[in-house]
Parts: sequence; structure tokens; C-alpha cells
Amino acid sequence: MKYKSLDDVGNSTKIVFASDVAEYIRVLSYHNWITKFPKMFLELLNDDYDATLKAIKYAPSLYFHLNSEFQKDKHLIKTTINAYYKHKKIHEIIFDNYKIVKRNPY
Repeated sequence: MKYKSLDDVGNSTKIVFASDVAEYIRVLSYHNWITKFPKMFLELLNDDYDATLKAIKYAPSLYFHLNSEFQKDKHLIKTTINAYYKHKKIHEIIFDNYKIVKRNPY
């Protein structure tokens, strides 16, 4: 392998934004039900409300990994319930007016 200079050898860096994370989740969740998420994804989504809304439409189980501020948001709760309904998994959650709880599978 030939290099132009010695500086060309080394590790490469990829910069990931929260909007990119929402796109990654969209691609990963195609015909799949995702329940576990990388910590880096969660850190980025906990900082960006719009990207979180977009990601929850594709992977609604993401709601349970978010920080408490996002879990109290009414619009996010409504989006999560609608996403569970569209994925035909509404039986997996119990929801009241202001919170969603996962149903115990046992």
C-alpha cells in the first residue's frame, strides 16, 4: 500500500450528529424490533429533542432509555404510544395520562 506522506497513516474519525443517529436507527429498525441501544446514541438523542422524536417513530422502545425530562414530555409520550400501536406491540406497555410503563412479560 502506498501513501503520499507519513501523515496519511493513522486512525480515521467519523463525526456523528443526533440527526445521523435518527437515520441509523431508521435503517437498523427496518423489519427489526430494537430494544438495546449504544450509549453514544443515547447521549446524542438526550441532547436533541427533534432527533429523538424522529427516532422514536422507528424504535419506540427507545423511550425507556431516555432521561427523565424527555420521559415526562406529553408530545413524546403520545408519539411513543402511536409508534407502539403502528408496530402492533401496544400490548407490551401500560400507559396513563403522564407516563408509560413496560408490561412485565412474566
